[in-house]
Amino acid sequence: MKRKITLFIAFAALSGTALVAAAFGASSASPLPVSKGAIVALRSTALGSVLVDTRGHTLYLFKKDKQGRSACYGACATYWPPLYSTTKPRAGKGVHASLLGVTKRANGKRQVTYAGHPSTGSSPTRMRARRAAKA
Repeated sequence: MKRKITLFIAFAALSGTALVAAAFGASSASPLPVSKGAIVALRSTALGSVLVDTRGHTLYLFKKDKQGRSACYGACATYWPPLYSTTKPRAGKGVHASLLGVTKRANGKRQVTYAGHPSTGSSPTRMRARRAAKA
């Protein structure tokens, strides 16, 4: 149970910030690239273990997603782009393959899910803004 809680710490961070991101309008940031069998793995951080994509970028959960379907479109998807996979996602280090899946988005693309939750990343625009704020 503790492991599931730590996995969702990163996911929970998205819930409050998605509203802020949506308030700032659309951006030219593109969604995470479509991959053949996206790999999802665990990475240890100061907050505990978090899910990451093949580039080591943290994956997030959007609390408004319901019944395995994404509710993150428009500006939300600009700042929190979906992780797409053209085939069944693959489990990386520390991830249970049985918890990985996909859900079909309104555009027909297949978004990676973990434990039934659609996974999103952080856009390059958002990452640049975070790095600038830390400087």
